[in-house]
Amino acid sequence: MAVIGLAVLLPSAEGRDAVIKALRDAIPKFHAEAGCELYALHESGDELVIIEKFTDMASLDLHANGEPLKAMRRAMKGLVEVKRSEVLNPLPIGGDAGVL
Repeated sequence: MAVIGLAVLLPSAEGRDAVIKALRDAIPKFHAEAGCELYALHESGDELVIIEKFTDMASLDLHANGEPLKAMRRAMKGLVEVKRSEVLNPLPIGGDAGVL
C-alpha cells in the first residue's frame, strides 16, 4: 500500500525565498528516487506544506535517509521550523481506500 507523508514548515520571513529555492532544487531529485510517486509543495498563509507519496514504507525510509533530503536540510538550516511531519494512515473511505 502506498505511504502518504505530510510536512508543515514555517520558514522565517527572511528565509522564505531560500527555503522555496532549496525545495525547488530538491524535488526533482526526490522524484527520481525509487518509489517516489509524488512530492508536491503547497502554501497556506506563512506555512509551506509538503505532500509526498511513496510506493511503500521501505521507499520512504530510503528517501528519509538519502543524500538529496540531507542536502535540502543543509540548505534550509536555520531558516525554517518544522511544525509537523508525519506519515498518514489511510481510512477505507473514498477511492482506492482513501490513498491519493
